[in-house]
Amino acid sequence: MQTQKHLLAAISEWQARNSTTALPKRLIATADVVHELQRQNAIPEFLTVVYCDGDKRLNVE
Repeated sequence: MQTQKHLLAAISEWQARNSTTALPKRLIATADVVHELQRQNAIPEFLTVVYCDGDKRLNVE
């Protein structure tokens, strides 16, 4: 459940940084984070998944 909370926080932070209520288009995350979000059925349809290297990284843009 923690990963889902991180995703929601990342979306909120992105909206605040961009002064918008629009939604980001891309989820940038490592494979392990994407797998966990998929297991939780927590990836919204509006996000396109982009894989990256690193250690448990999760970001949106």
